[in-house]
Amino acid sequence: MGNCISLDSCFQKNELKFDIESHKNESYFCPKKHVLVFNQGIVVCSECHKRKRCFICQKCSYYSCLSESCRFLTLERFKTAMNTKRSNASLPMPDSDRKVKDQTLTGHKGIIRSITKISDVSIASASSDKTIIIWDLLKSTQIKTLTDHNDWVHCLIKLSDKQIVSGSADKLIKVWNLNNFDCDSLIGNTHTIFCIVKINETKIASGSFKVIKIWDIPSHICLKTLEGHSDWIYCLVKLSNSIIASGGVDKEIKVWNILSATCVATLKGHTNYINSMILINENTFASASVDKTIKIWDIAKNEYRCTATLVEHTRSVNCLINLSQNQFVSGSADTKIKIWDIISLKCIRTIEAHNYSVDILVKLNDNMIVSGGKDKTIKVWTI
Repeated sequence: MGNCISLDSCFQKNELKFDIESHKNESYFCPKKHVLVFNQGIVVCSECHKRKRCFICQKCSYYSCLSESCRFLTLERFKTAMNTKRSNASLPMPDSDRKVKDQTLTGHKGIIRSITKISDVSIASASSDKTIIIWDLLKSTQIKTLTDHNDWVHCLIKLSDKQIVSGSADKLIKVWNLNNFDCDSLIGNTHTIFCIVKINETKIASGSFKVIKIWDIPSHICLKTLEGHSDWIYCLVKLSNSIIASGGVDKEIKVWNILSATCVATLKGHTNYINSMILINENTFASASVDKTIKIWDIAKNEYRCTATLVEHTRSVNCLINLSQNQFVSGSADTKIKIWDIISLKCIRTIEAHNYSVDILVKLNDNMIVSGGKDKTIKVWTI
């Protein structure tokens, strides 16, 4: 492996860059003994050198090697490097004189896995191309591309006006600061993160292989692990402050009390994977499945029973969103978006949406929705 040299000695010499040829047989270590490798003459963490994230050691959690106590990179130099790298992007502000128009956004090289609304004029999208893109909908342009994940990014939620959260096949949950696009990592998952739901502004739940984890964001600690599913969990929905529901490959919906970490009900009825769920009102939620159906569930008095099955789609129903008190929207692998009346449970409009499967929907405002899917495009619709 060659000689092993502590970075402390390099900092005594004020070295940040090294000649690759003269050091090619040497290995460097951050203070926590993680191997660092060269990238274009700069020492970077071996865990992220392919993404060219200089000065970062992800094994120590995001930036923990860059604290004042660490001589891998002094805090002053770190701030200078990151300000140069990240300060040229900012979110757009709502403009009373300009309105968001119908548009098609292109930029991802993979399928669109998730979209979240940041504001009335900006969204974030996640893709199988391993990136998250922040979009300005007034200008129809990209604000920033986030490349910290090293595998498919499956889910994305808004946590607060200042933060979004992403989950990936790289087994990491990342919490992003929207002011400077910095991020922290929640570490402890052993499988792909397929879904995340916000519990409150400091807590989230994530779904993976057979388990749901409850996370405290400020401390980065997993508070509880809920076990009961027999396969992958694809979707989560918050039903109340203490109750969430989960669904996935095992075709079952499980209802959980997150305070006691117990499953209080198991709902059966779908005959294939469950892709999405939404809370329609305090007494009703809906679920969408690969079995081409949408099921309506009554949760009043904790009875948890199916009251209707909607069968308008001709292929897998992939996503659901609320539109108003009287309407919700579904997207399907049949390439169509359907708008439903909540009272009559009838489809009142069908939109020929994408060239391929519609995998994600987001409400932008009372008159506009955003959709994404396997054709790698994001579309903004007036409805």
